[in-house]
Amino acid sequence: VVDGLIADNLFQNVYGSYVIKEQYGPSGATYRNNAGYTLNPVYAYWGGSYDQEMSFNQWALASGETDGLNVEIRFDDTDASRPLFPLSADAINAGHPLAAVPADILGNPRNSLRPTIGAYEVKSSSVELTESDSAGALAAGGTITASGSLTLEAYGATARIFGLNGVLLRQVPVDGPTVIDVATLPRGLYILSLGESSCKLLVR
Repeated sequence: VVDGLIADNLFQNVYGSYVIKEQYGPSGATYRNNAGYTLNPVYAYWGGSYDQEMSFNQWALASGETDGLNVEIRFDDTDASRPLFPLSADAINAGHPLAAVPADILGNPRNSLRPTIGAYEVKSSSVELTESDSAGALAAGGTITASGSLTLEAYGATARIFGLNGVLLRQVPVDGPTVIDVATLPRGLYILSLGESSCKLLVR
């Protein structure tokens, strides 16, 4: 909570009660980019004279929350140094950057454009282009242009390059920034996949 702003929080209620409860009615707080989940169809409660239970959609409308998510996140508790660490952040790399919160709970810098919702800054398993990439851009059905090498960033993923005939030409494990040599590939158009993401790869 920063100056009345409640943002980038991960509210997961596995006991089936409310995600958000304002005991005395609307508090006047500003909500944005929070991710909540409960087994209960009732998501939030306003008390006081309101005495109103609300679904997620009703809560979003009544509270005016901006870019809130209703999503279940599972956690990895195998490492005691980072309890309640999200198994995947693909659904929650959708936070709002806050100048007052430049780092996560472990001291890792927050993404300056789209921080991870919750206590930890977590890399997505999808394709992320870095400054060392060629001038191409990844988008839905987009094309990356590469010459010599291609740098991809993901964690616990595998990059695969296919010919247009579907034949697998190259397979590279990606766990952090990874340089993929494409200099030995003939110039032309290929298909690049990483995790659940895919795009065209133009080798020049």
